[in-house]
Order: sequence, then structure tokens, then C-alpha cells
Amino acid sequence: NGAEDAEYLKRTPPYRTANAPLVSVSELLLVNGYSAQVYTRLAPYVCALPAVTGINVNTAPAQVLAALADGIALSEAESVVKTREQKPFATVQEFAVHPALAGRAVPQDKLSVQSSYFLVNGAATAGRGQVQLYSLLFRNDAGVVTTLARTQGAY
Repeated sequence: NGAEDAEYLKRTPPYRTANAPLVSVSELLLVNGYSAQVYTRLAPYVCALPAVTGINVNTAPAQVLAALADGIALSEAESVVKTREQKPFATVQEFAVHPALAGRAVPQDKLSVQSSYFLVNGAATAGRGQVQLYSLLFRNDAGVVTTLARTQGAY
């Protein structure tokens, strides 16, 4: 129900829709309705992964936690962050009963207390030359880590 090829072929330069999940967050800049201003505000809080994964409530920033359900104020989400700094949540249920979230419809099925995907960022400078390198890693349930992608420049 979004814009299709006819909309994107009118652009300069014209292009076709991928009709596939995003590979990089920067692809939001190509989506109808996303301006550079919207992208700049959103980019620090979103990611593009090869599979659906739960939001890790032990690492998500307060802004993401505040967006989990209607009515969660940023100050309430910040209190959740302070709590987990003392003791990370052992389960999603433990997170969901935090006093700052009481009575809120937090989507527990979309949350997790651990991460499977990691982005490793490396930078090097030699003289005037600079390079930025990124690797997307996946850790399976057995703890085995696999490199899924490597890129240079912006991820």
C-alpha cells in the first residue's frame, strides 16, 4: 500500500522500488515521504537487519523505549534506563512490570533481553587519508558468531 515504481520513476534520477526489506538505514532517504531532516532525526534509533528481531530492552536508548507504547514519557523511559544500569532485566516480563511502564500496552512479543546482531565500526587514518569500515555480525543461540556483511564508508 505504499508508493510503487510509477512514483519513483518520476524522480531525478528515476529508480524502481526494491520491494524488499531495507539493507541499510540510509535507504530510508529513497522512500517516499522521508526527507533528509526526518532521516537525520530517526537514523540513530533504527537499524536494518536481515531478519526480524526483538528490541533489546537492556541496550535500547530511552527514545526507543518511549516509543514502545502510547503515553510513555521520555523521562519515564530514562528511569527505566537508570534501573537497568543497576541491574539488567533478566526477562521481558521483568521489564514490562517496571513502574514507569505500569498500565501501558508494551508489545512484549517484539522485545528481547539480548541481542543477536552487532555492528562493529572501525576507523583508520593514515596521513590525510581516512577510512570507515563496518561489519555486521550475527551470534546464534549456540554463541557462534558469523560475519554477515562488510562495508566501507557509510553503513
